[in-house]
Amino acid sequence: MSIKSRIKQSFLVTRILASFSYAITRGLLKTEKFLQGVTDWWIKKNKALFYLDPVFRPRFFLMAAKFMWPSRIEAWWLKTIEEEDEPLQASLASALFLRQSYNDNIVLPEFNLDNKVEGLRFAKELGLKAPELYQANVTIADIIPRKLSVIKPVNDSAMRGVFIVYSENSILELKTGKIFSSFSKLIAHMRLLLKEQKLQSDNWMVEEYVSNKNNIPAVDIKFYTFYGKIGWITEISRLPKIKYHVMDSEGNTIISRYTANQRFLGDGVGKDEIVLAEKVSLEVPAPFIRIDFLRNSSELFFGEFTPRPGIVGDLSRQRDHLYGTYFHQAEARLYKDLVEGKLFDKYHKVFSADLP
Repeated sequence: MSIKSRIKQSFLVTRILASFSYAITRGLLKTEKFLQGVTDWWIKKNKALFYLDPVFRPRFFLMAAKFMWPSRIEAWWLKTIEEEDEPLQASLASALFLRQSYNDNIVLPEFNLDNKVEGLRFAKELGLKAPELYQANVTIADIIPRKLSVIKPVNDSAMRGVFIVYSENSILELKTGKIFSSFSKLIAHMRLLLKEQKLQSDNWMVEEYVSNKNNIPAVDIKFYTFYGKIGWITEISRLPKIKYHVMDSEGNTIISRYTANQRFLGDGVGKDEIVLAEKVSLEVPAPFIRIDFLRNSSELFFGEFTPRPGIVGDLSRQRDHLYGTYFHQAEARLYKDLVEGKLFDKYHKVFSADLP
């Protein structure tokens, strides 16, 4: 066993490193809080000077809008900030996490779509082409192995527990690339994932396998949508090695967080595909939803809806701010449509029984 492996498996070393890391993190957070307090005190003492001076007045408010979170901006500043046409600091990650924290026993509309089976029902109601569903909401014990199918959990994400059944003696775990030579070995592995709490529940679905040439999994096309507007698009090739191609709302390649060996220049997306994603997002009564498709050699198949993708926490500060602004603009458009009487008939047809 290598030294690195020994360190990883050593409880004592892990405890020492964790304690050290905790102390440093706590110190940094306390320093950040102290500096924020100093900044707020300084602004409070000097804001009259900024407000009265005709040169520094606009500069001060533009600076405040750019660097300060809205919760720290005083109400009487807002008029000047609006006059300067400077958007307030926003964050997509914060906006999505806040929606996750809403409670009072109300399920927000987008989280109904997080269930893959229900999301598939909604997609079919919208007329989207989708893989054939063989089984839904079954336990491991009830799964019927089927050649050229995909077994996946109903409520998990990030490829956890997704298996491609090529044949009874060739089953691929998509996340790890591990091959199982029999269905019994797959079942044992699935039970282990549940035991280790790497999956949420023993609730599975089996659907048609959508492939590309040479039986390679179809490319993923993920549209990050803001109620009728595309934020960005990610094209993902899964095999032989996972690679990413990130695009803007018009399908143009943009610089992303992925390294050179993680990127590839895929086929991109067509204007008709962008329009389709925008139309679908307008049928969801929520400011944000990620809409996933699978593309084989010729057409798009619906994949799933994702209300809170984990990747948003890794966005650059600039992109997090931009898409946070998109989020709040989408909220405004949604509220306008609701006030004007938009009914979201297709959504209600599928989820009417789940509404309070």
